[in-house]
Amino acid sequence: MAAADEVERLREQIAAGKLAGLRADRAEILTELDAATGDDVAFLEGQLDDVDAQIAVLLERCGRALGERQRTRARSAPPDATGTLF
Repeated sequence: MAAADEVERLREQIAAGKLAGLRADRAEILTELDAATGDDVAFLEGQLDDVDAQIAVLLERCGRALGERQRTRARSAPPDATGTLF
């Protein structure tokens, strides 16, 4: 189980790194958007929408993965003295 835990830890680190990068990209776009005029505004708003969509997908994947890990752990947890999991 230690190998599976290590793989999961690495996946979480990768996801956290991607999320941090996307949030930095979003902040940069917002800064540029504040100074933008004309056609640049529409272009930057499109980029912002793309980054927001990528963030949403990543967060949803992380949420699904977390839920699956919790279900797996609940199934594999030994019952307590009363014979129930909780």
